Amino acid sequence: MTSSWGALLIVAATIGGVDVAYFHVYRFRLAARAASRGETLAHVAQGLTFAALAAGALGWCGRGATLAAFAAHFASIATDVVLERRSRAAWGGVPAGEVALHVVGAATTAGAFVAFVAGTPVLATSAARLLLVGAAVGAAAIAAAELAWLARVARRDFQITSDTQGAQA
Repeated sequence: MTSSWGALLIVAATIGGVDVAYFHVYRFRLAARAASRGETLAHVAQGLTFAALAAGALGWCGRGATLAAFAAHFASIATDVVLERRSRAAWGGVPAGEVALHVVGAATTAGAFVAFVAGTPVLATSAARLLLVGAAVGAAAIAAAELAWLARVARRDFQITSDTQGAQA
């Protein structure tokens, strides 16, 4: 039997992947903007907490750890929502298409949480397990890439600031 909550996580990962790849990286290059660094860190947290949720759906950790991962994931989503308005002010806010992705993704993740609480079993079929492992690895890789990009930009900004202060002295 395939877990409904594990299957919902696969759908949520697909939605999240489109959101990050298109809106965060391609269209807005959020990690490159000082005003969007907090939002980028919230995305990193979402990727890492998703990987923990996938571990729970695969039966690699217990219910308590999975429940904590859901709590952390929802906290990172809430943080993202709070930070997005200020982060995207220069563009007039978050585009409607991205908001729609966020609503569907959050609802899918909430559905996974409800199914988890209801006690549906962990993923059992090999194909479903492989999809979820791939989704978790992808989410963690995207989180690592965003974090590396953020660090590179922060290092560049620090060098520019240091050079400017040195020239003024």
